[in-house]
Amino acid sequence: MNLPAKIASVALAAATGAVSVPVASPALAAEGDIQVRNVGTGLCLTLGHDPHRRELGLVARSWHCQSRDVKTHTWRRIARSQLANVGTIGSKYGTLCLGPLKGSAVLMRRCGSDRRQRLTFTVVDQQRISRENFLVIKWKGRSGDMCLRTNFRQEVFAERCQPGNRDAQWRLVNWDWS
Repeated sequence: MNLPAKIASVALAAATGAVSVPVASPALAAEGDIQVRNVGTGLCLTLGHDPHRRELGLVARSWHCQSRDVKTHTWRRIARSQLANVGTIGSKYGTLCLGPLKGSAVLMRRCGSDRRQRLTFTVVDQQRISRENFLVIKWKGRSGDMCLRTNFRQEVFAERCQPGNRDAQWRLVNWDWS
C-alpha cells in the first residue's frame, strides 16, 4: 500500500470513529464468564423460545440482567470467534452458540465449525470516565454488514449496521472486574 492510500485509510477510520480491535486486545479478551449488556436498553443477552410460532426453536432474546448465578444470562467467548451460552455448556443438547441467522431472527444452535456462527467485536465508542468499550457485534464474512440489535420487547435480531445506534451497541461485562 502506498503512502497516500495508507494516510487516506487511517483518516477514514478516524473520521468514522470505528476501530477494529483484534481478539487478543486486553479490552476484549474477557476471560471467563461475561454478561453481554445492551447500551440502549440496559437489557442482557440471553436465550429463549421463539415467541412467534415460526418453529425456530431456541433464539437469542434479551432480558433484565440477573446475577451471575443465572447461567442463561452468562456467556463465554470460545474458539473460532463464537459466543457460547454458559447455561448450555455440558447440557444434553450440547453447548449452544449465537447465530446463524434465519431472516432477521438470531438462532441458538450447537457450537461447531459453522462459519455462520463466527462473530467480530468492533469498538465504536469508549467512555472517558468509566473506560468501558461499547461494541458492535457483527457476523464475520456475512454480506450486508449485519449487526446484533435488541429492542424493549426483549427481541434480539440482526439488522443492517447503523453508526451511532445505541440499540446495536453492547458492553462485555466481565465478572472478575465488574
